Amino acid sequence: MKNIKSNYLFIILLLINAIFFISLAIFAKQLFHSFTWTGEGPLYYSIYQNLNSFKLPYINFFIEYPPLAPFFIGIPAAIIPGLSNGKFIALYILTIGVWISIFLTITYSVLKYFKVSIKRILSYISIILILLTILFNLTYARFDLIPGIFTTTSIFIFIYYLKSENNKYLYFSIALLMIAFSLKIYPIVILPIYIIIELNRKKYKSLIISAGISFLICCLSLIFIIGGFKNFQTFMNYQTKRDIEIESVYSSPLYILEIADKVDNQFAFQNGAIEITNDYAKNIGKVALPLIGLFTICAYFFMSKCFLFKKKMISKNSMINLTILYSVLVTLIFIIFNKVLSPQYILWIVCLLPLIPLISNFRKRDEIIFISLVAMISILTTLVFPIFFWELMQKKDFSLIISIIRNVAIISLMIFIIKLIITETRLIFKKK
Repeated sequence: MKNIKSNYLFIILLLINAIFFISLAIFAKQLFHSFTWTGEGPLYYSIYQNLNSFKLPYINFFIEYPPLAPFFIGIPAAIIPGLSNGKFIALYILTIGVWISIFLTITYSVLKYFKVSIKRILSYISIILILLTILFNLTYARFDLIPGIFTTTSIFIFIYYLKSENNKYLYFSIALLMIAFSLKIYPIVILPIYIIIELNRKKYKSLIISAGISFLICCLSLIFIIGGFKNFQTFMNYQTKRDIEIESVYSSPLYILEIADKVDNQFAFQNGAIEITNDYAKNIGKVALPLIGLFTICAYFFMSKCFLFKKKMISKNSMINLTILYSVLVTLIFIIFNKVLSPQYILWIVCLLPLIPLISNFRKRDEIIFISLVAMISILTTLVFPIFFWELMQKKDFSLIISIIRNVAIISLMIFIIKLIITETRLIFKKK
């Protein structure tokens, strides 16, 4: 009876999600102007038109995303010819609503399988829906939710693999992660976490097969990269030539100096974003990528120290705990030390939220702190963009302060995750 009641409650939450996205789709023609303002509406519509004309990314047209991304942006709309921009946006919004419903269903099923309490499961699903609603303009008008869903689902399946010892779940997990990587670059930072754990478990054969699966999926992207190499070079130049975006963590020290009347920051729209154009921004732009590499490698090193330099096998619960915590950590490192911190990146953090109930012996206080920080980051991000974005471009003090507080909150979340990792690692080394 209790399970039936919980299923009904979950269905009600799915219906609320459906009603929300159907309502948005009804006003799609008006919302297209919102897409236009954020720059994504015309871009996504042009992708649809190109795919509908049997043109291929990189080979026939330039795209600022990895090569498989257009197929997830433009399909299923691409199979329906002659859509107006409003009708395309309506279908795109409904597609995002379907993706969220799939994600919530996966979350509900996985957490239920791992015997997380029904009350806790429904609480997390409700929190995710609330945060996605708070991030409304990013949720329905951006593409980043889809690779986030693929990434979290991959981690879910990898955790199930650790429990079941069935290699087919490892291969499925790797495949999903590589598909996510083909949509957005950031999921690749999670792959070494899987590798380190498998090396600890001495699963060398499964690692070789996983490498083969990764190569085959990457070959799908290579077809478009090789076929349209000039456009791929343009894509790489587009990404590498960017300066510091006005919402990035690197901007916060400059905003503090701006408020204190020590610096007059200049903004300019270039490389698809509004960037800071002074010498500080240009110099930081040159070292941002090495900093991401340095701190990510440091995370892998400390994880390896725990998994590879410790002689005895680590318990499955500890493996699961550290898989989740390190996945969150390397994602945050990618966001924090990136010279571009587009607001939709916060969707990646929200997508990782349902992994938290799978951490064994997770204290209630730590859970509240984690959820509170993610909620705070989501609210402040919506204030930064789109609500006070015009004021930020005009360098109004209150908008600069909101941006600074948001960035401090993201850094605080990273420090909190590092603290949890240290605590878990100490417990492992204390065990005899």
